[in-house]
Amino acid sequence: MNKKQHIIALFATVAVTTSAQAANPASKAYVDQQVQTLQSQITNIDSGISSAPRVGQAKHGGVIFFVNQTGQGGLVVAESDEPGNYTRPEAIAACQAKTTGGFTDWYLPTRAELSLLWTNRFAVDPTDPNGNGGFTIAGSESHWSSSINPTNNAFMVQNFYTGIQVDDDGAIHVRCVRTFNEAT
Repeated sequence: MNKKQHIIALFATVAVTTSAQAANPASKAYVDQQVQTLQSQITNIDSGISSAPRVGQAKHGGVIFFVNQTGQGGLVVAESDEPGNYTRPEAIAACQAKTTGGFTDWYLPTRAELSLLWTNRFAVDPTDPNGNGGFTIAGSESHWSSSINPTNNAFMVQNFYTGIQVDDDGAIHVRCVRTFNEAT
Protein backbone atom coordinates (compact mmCIF):
# COMPACT_ATOMS: atom_id res chain seq x y z
CA MET A 1 0.00 0.00 0.00
CA ASN A 2 1.48 3.33 -1.00
CA LYS A 3 1.39 6.42 1.19
CA LYS A 4 -1.65 7.89 -0.58
CA GLN A 5 -3.66 4.67 -0.23
CA HIS A 6 -2.63 4.43 3.43
CA ILE A 7 -3.90 7.99 4.16
CA ILE A 8 -7.21 7.30 2.37
CA ALA A 9 -7.67 4.05 4.32
CA LEU A 10 -6.86 5.81 7.60
CA PHE A 11 -9.34 8.61 6.83
CA ALA A 12 -12.05 6.06 5.95
CA THR A 13 -11.41 4.21 9.22
CA VAL A 14 -11.71 7.41 11.26
CA ALA A 15 -14.93 8.41 9.44
CA VAL A 16 -16.52 4.98 9.99
CA THR A 17 -15.42 4.91 13.65
CA THR A 18 -16.82 8.42 14.29
CA SER A 19 -20.18 7.67 12.67
CA ALA A 20 -20.35 4.31 14.44
CA GLN A 21 -19.76 6.01 17.79
CA ALA A 22 -22.50 8.56 17.07
CA ALA A 23 -24.95 5.77 16.19
CA ASN A 24 -23.80 3.54 19.05
CA PRO A 25 -26.36 3.76 21.88
CA ALA A 26 -23.54 3.30 24.40
CA SER A 27 -21.56 6.32 23.20
CA LYS A 28 -21.70 9.73 24.88
CA ALA A 29 -22.31 11.44 21.54
CA TYR A 30 -25.38 9.27 20.89
CA VAL A 31 -26.81 9.87 24.38
CA ASP A 32 -26.18 13.63 24.11
CA GLN A 33 -27.97 13.73 20.75
CA GLN A 34 -30.97 11.82 22.16
CA VAL A 35 -31.18 14.13 25.20
CA GLN A 36 -31.08 17.17 22.92
CA THR A 37 -33.85 15.71 20.73
CA LEU A 38 -36.06 14.97 23.75
CA GLN A 39 -35.51 18.43 25.24
CA SER A 40 -36.56 19.96 21.92
CA GLN A 41 -39.71 17.82 21.85
CA ILE A 42 -40.58 18.76 25.45
CA THR A 43 -40.15 22.45 24.64
CA ASN A 44 -42.53 22.05 21.68
CA ILE A 45 -45.10 20.28 23.87
CA ASP A 46 -44.86 22.96 26.59
CA SER A 47 -45.32 25.79 24.10
CA GLY A 48 -48.41 24.09 22.66
CA ILE A 49 -49.96 23.62 26.10
CA SER A 50 -49.33 27.14 27.32
CA SER A 51 -50.97 28.70 24.28
CA ALA A 52 -54.18 26.68 24.54
CA PRO A 53 -56.95 28.35 26.56
CA ARG A 54 -57.58 26.72 29.92
CA VAL A 55 -60.03 27.08 32.80
CA GLY A 56 -58.76 29.61 35.34
CA GLN A 57 -56.68 31.54 32.80
CA ALA A 58 -57.07 35.33 32.82
CA LYS A 59 -57.81 36.11 29.19
CA HIS A 60 -60.34 37.79 26.90
CA GLY A 61 -61.30 40.43 29.47
CA GLY A 62 -61.98 38.06 32.36
CA VAL A 63 -61.29 34.52 33.54
CA ILE A 64 -61.99 31.44 31.42
CA PHE A 65 -64.42 29.12 33.22
CA PHE A 66 -65.29 26.79 30.35
CA VAL A 67 -63.41 25.57 27.26
CA ASN A 68 -65.47 23.86 24.56
CA GLN A 69 -64.65 20.58 22.79
CA THR A 70 -62.62 22.34 20.06
CA GLY A 71 -60.24 23.67 22.71
CA GLN A 72 -60.34 27.07 20.99
CA GLY A 73 -63.50 28.62 22.42
CA GLY A 74 -65.63 28.79 25.50
CA LEU A 75 -66.86 31.13 28.21
CA VAL A 76 -65.23 33.95 30.16
CA VAL A 77 -66.55 35.48 33.38
CA ALA A 78 -65.81 39.01 34.56
CA GLU A 79 -63.16 39.08 37.28
CA SER A 80 -65.56 40.58 39.81
CA ASP A 81 -69.24 41.18 40.46
CA GLU A 82 -70.78 44.41 39.24
CA PRO A 83 -70.86 46.82 42.21
CA GLY A 84 -74.09 46.84 44.22
CA ASN A 85 -77.32 44.89 43.82
CA TYR A 86 -79.57 44.92 40.77
CA THR A 87 -83.08 44.00 39.74
CA ARG A 88 -83.17 41.63 36.79
CA PRO A 89 -83.73 44.39 34.16
CA GLU A 90 -80.90 46.41 35.72
CA ALA A 91 -78.68 43.31 35.66
CA ILE A 92 -79.29 42.77 31.94
CA ALA A 93 -78.54 46.45 31.22
CA ALA A 94 -75.36 46.40 33.34
CA CYS A 95 -73.93 43.45 31.41
CA GLN A 96 -74.89 44.93 28.04
CA ALA A 97 -73.12 48.19 28.98
CA LYS A 98 -69.95 46.46 30.22
CA THR A 99 -66.76 47.17 28.21
CA THR A 100 -64.07 45.48 30.34
CA GLY A 101 -60.98 44.47 28.39
CA GLY A 102 -62.27 46.39 25.37
CA PHE A 103 -65.01 43.78 24.82
CA THR A 104 -68.60 44.93 24.32
CA ASP A 105 -70.32 41.53 24.05
CA TRP A 106 -70.86 40.87 27.77
CA TYR A 107 -74.24 39.42 28.76
CA LEU A 108 -76.18 38.08 31.74
CA PRO A 109 -75.42 34.33 31.96
CA THR A 110 -78.04 31.63 31.49
CA ARG A 111 -79.03 29.26 34.26
CA ALA A 112 -76.83 26.51 32.74
CA GLU A 113 -73.85 28.89 32.45
CA LEU A 114 -74.24 29.92 36.10
CA SER A 115 -74.34 26.27 37.15
CA LEU A 116 -71.14 25.61 35.22
CA LEU A 117 -69.63 28.76 36.71
CA TRP A 118 -70.52 27.62 40.22
CA THR A 119 -68.89 24.24 39.53
CA ASN A 120 -65.68 25.95 38.34
CA ARG A 121 -65.78 28.90 40.79
CA PHE A 122 -62.51 27.93 42.49
CA ALA A 123 -60.64 28.34 39.19
CA VAL A 124 -62.03 31.89 38.83
CA ASP A 125 -60.34 33.10 42.01
CA PRO A 126 -58.44 30.36 43.88
CA THR A 127 -57.13 32.90 46.41
CA ASP A 128 -60.59 33.87 47.72
CA PRO A 129 -60.40 33.44 51.52
CA ASN A 130 -64.12 32.55 51.59
CA GLY A 131 -63.61 29.69 49.12
CA ASN A 132 -66.28 31.04 46.78
CA GLY A 133 -64.12 31.94 43.80
CA GLY A 134 -64.51 35.66 44.50
CA PHE A 135 -68.30 35.68 44.23
CA THR A 136 -70.06 38.02 46.65
CA ILE A 137 -71.94 36.15 49.34
CA ALA A 138 -72.57 39.04 51.74
CA GLY A 139 -76.24 39.91 52.12
CA SER A 140 -77.57 37.70 49.35
CA GLU A 141 -75.52 34.81 48.03
CA SER A 142 -77.42 34.77 44.74
CA HIS A 143 -76.52 36.00 41.26
CA TRP A 144 -78.95 36.70 38.42
CA SER A 145 -79.37 34.46 35.40
CA SER A 146 -81.11 35.36 32.16
CA SER A 147 -83.26 32.20 32.41
CA ILE A 148 -86.89 31.93 33.40
CA ASN A 149 -88.27 28.96 35.33
CA PRO A 150 -90.69 27.32 32.86
CA THR A 151 -92.99 26.02 35.62
CA ASN A 152 -93.90 29.43 37.08
CA ASN A 153 -92.30 32.05 34.78
CA ALA A 154 -90.14 33.33 37.66
CA PHE A 155 -86.57 34.46 37.11
CA MET A 156 -83.81 32.03 38.12
CA VAL A 157 -80.79 32.84 40.26
CA GLN A 158 -77.73 30.86 41.34
CA ASN A 159 -76.85 30.77 45.01
CA PHE A 160 -73.03 30.86 45.18
CA TYR A 161 -72.97 29.74 48.80
CA THR A 162 -75.06 26.57 48.48
CA GLY A 163 -74.98 25.96 44.71
CA ILE A 164 -78.77 25.80 44.56
CA GLN A 165 -80.77 27.55 41.84
CA VAL A 166 -83.99 29.24 42.96
CA ASP A 167 -86.54 31.82 41.81
CA ASP A 168 -86.11 35.45 42.86
CA ASP A 169 -87.44 38.90 42.10
CA GLY A 170 -85.37 41.10 44.41
CA ALA A 171 -82.20 43.13 43.98
CA ILE A 172 -79.19 40.80 43.97
CA HIS A 173 -75.65 40.35 42.61
CA VAL A 174 -74.55 40.34 38.96
CA ARG A 175 -71.54 38.70 37.29
CA CYS A 176 -71.37 39.12 33.51
CA VAL A 177 -70.01 36.58 31.02
CA ARG A 178 -69.00 36.50 27.37
CA THR A 179 -68.04 33.89 24.79
CA PHE A 180 -64.66 33.67 23.10
CA ASN A 181 -63.28 31.86 20.07
CA GLU A 182 -59.55 31.88 19.36
CA ALA A 183 -60.00 30.16 16.00
CA THR A 184 -61.43 33.32 14.45
